[in-house]
Amino acid sequence: MLWHKVFFCAVLSLLFGQLPQVSSKDVNSGCKTNFTRVGDKCLISSIQTTNWYEADRNCRSLGAELLSVQTPTQLEEINQWLSNLGQSYMHNFWTSGNSLGGKNGTYFWQSTGKEATYLPWAGGQPQPTITNCLMLVSSDIFMAYYRLWVFSCEASIAYICEHQPQNSTISTTTRICLNPASFEVVQVIN
Repeated sequence: MLWHKVFFCAVLSLLFGQLPQVSSKDVNSGCKTNFTRVGDKCLISSIQTTNWYEADRNCRSLGAELLSVQTPTQLEEINQWLSNLGQSYMHNFWTSGNSLGGKNGTYFWQSTGKEATYLPWAGGQPQPTITNCLMLVSSDIFMAYYRLWVFSCEASIAYICEHQPQNSTISTTTRICLNPASFEVVQVIN
């Protein structure tokens, strides 16, 4: 009787070893539709021009914020992205930076509420002025080399929205399927 059990286990092992396997892979960048992953941010640029207040409202309607630039690495990644974007005709973009409600010369990122400590100024900036909003401006017509410029919040300029990538991922997993036509996806939310 023992050989029947051994034979049954051997056949079962062979059978399960030949079953199709299904795997799933993570293809999610964590960005919302139409946003592009750029370093640790998801970005979208608008070719629509508007004042700073409308730009802020438009980004919020997308579940995003106006762009903030907090490190040299982020600025480099944004410059590269804008260079690859092919919007060479757009040389100015609103950021979330401003000195609204504060003393002139102290800037905050609207998107975080924190004081802007990294301020990569364009040549000759900041100028003593009554304007309060920060825009990225490119002085080079042929390549993206953007820096900050203080400008009137009422001016009509294009803008860039950002949001943080979502942390949810689809885990890579393998399942044995008794029916080759079936497929299972396992999602892990951090």
